[in-house]
Amino acid sequence: MKLTLLISLLITIAYWGHAQDKASLTKEETVNYINKKLQETVGHYKTAENDGAAKGVKEYCWSHSISLSGDKIKVSRVRSNYTSDKINNAEQVYHQGSNYYLYPCDYYEANLEQEFNPMHIISIELNKKVVSDDPVGSMSLKLQASTAQRKAISTGAQYKFPEGEPGTQLKWEYWGKCYGSKQFEPSISFSNEIYINFLAADIANFEKLKKAFEYLRELSKAEDDPFAN
Repeated sequence: MKLTLLISLLITIAYWGHAQDKASLTKEETVNYINKKLQETVGHYKTAENDGAAKGVKEYCWSHSISLSGDKIKVSRVRSNYTSDKINNAEQVYHQGSNYYLYPCDYYEANLEQEFNPMHIISIELNKKVVSDDPVGSMSLKLQASTAQRKAISTGAQYKFPEGEPGTQLKWEYWGKCYGSKQFEPSISFSNEIYINFLAADIANFEKLKKAFEYLRELSKAEDDPFAN
């Protein structure tokens, strides 16, 4: 009987100790945990959901990270319709005195930077996937108002070799192909929603990230006004 009580006491102490450890995470430690979960998406794809030309295209995650920026949180993400290996190992060609890299003519990179104050989170929702077997899932953080700044930057192929260019030494196999990259003007706007991707292979990832962001919200509130009720 005493042994049973002792075991129960030890289990209770271990449980509360674990809960206390989790509850005492700092803002930096919480951000580091979230960052680790976001980076699990790198190399995997998510089918584009927007109504533009990219709808239905597999977009591969090149990077996804979160960091502290003063009292705000910065979320960065880069996706492309090609894998990073395909673009980083592009063939180089010499044309009119310069070296260029060959890119698929439909290639693009979509860089999204979002900055927000976690105190403004009012709800966290799971976004339904258009394609059920996508390895990358999506969630959205709803904010009290349009206080989140969004900066979208796109990159694509810049030039296209003409078909049968006369008077040059351009090899025929390059005719009609695209080369060089161009970064277009950034689009800056404000939103009441933050988009986060996660690895959908682990069905618990959504709940883990939801709890982490909720905890981050409470930490930010306490930091802003430690004597609030």
